[in-house]
Amino acid sequence: QLGRPELVELVLGELDPRCQEHWLFHGTTEAAVQGISDREFRMDFAGKHRGTLYGKGVYLAECCSKADEYAEEEGEGGLCSMLICRVALGQILVNQESRPTNDLSELCRSSRCHSVCGDRWAA
Repeated sequence: QLGRPELVELVLGELDPRCQEHWLFHGTTEAAVQGISDREFRMDFAGKHRGTLYGKGVYLAECCSKADEYAEEEGEGGLCSMLICRVALGQILVNQESRPTNDLSELCRSSRCHSVCGDRWAA
């Protein structure tokens, strides 16, 4: 019998550790799920729903319970929408501040990083 990690890998494919590939969650609205699925994440929508604490970008979570905070209950059943995304994070800039004061996108570029991880548990 397959364990949970093996089953996920069998269904969704093997992740590539060379580019820091991970499965991450994105909580949003039903309409946004459809738009992202049909096209892609749109950077011009970044921050429209809940702000940009870590700068403009696509906000993803490693825990579905965190992504659920950004989903909205819709329809008769009050269901929430969430995407599971295969993401290549590359070189990661980790920020442990609860309220970052610096422009993390500029710091990310100058540090030759590809993504920012807001480590809220450490903050």
